[in-house]
Amino acid sequence: MLCNWVFQGNVVEKRVTDMTLEEFFSYGPQRATNEVGKSLLRKSNGKIVRWDYVIHVLQVVLKVVYENAQERPVLFSCFQPDVALLMKKLQHQYPVSI
Repeated sequence: MLCNWVFQGNVVEKRVTDMTLEEFFSYGPQRATNEVGKSLLRKSNGKIVRWDYVIHVLQVVLKVVYENAQERPVLFSCFQPDVALLMKKLQHQYPVSI
C-alpha cells in the first residue's frame, strides 16, 4: 500500500510499511486542536487525486452490509485514518478500527 501526499508542491509517495509511526499518525484529523493532519491522496487512472470519491465507495459498502449482515457481527478495519474516520461518521452501528 502506497501513501501519497503533497509536500512543498511535489507529490511524495511512500509505502505504509516504510513509514514511521509518527508519520502514519500525522494523517487525518489530529487529537490536539492546534494540529492539522495531512490528507491522503490516491492514484486513479494514473492521476493523483484527493479521496473525494471514497464517500461513494463507503456508502456502497454500507448498503451491502446493511442488506446482508443480519445478526452477524461486523467490524470495519482500515489502515488509512481518513477512511476509518469517515466510516465512523457515515454509520454508528458497527465498530471501526485503524
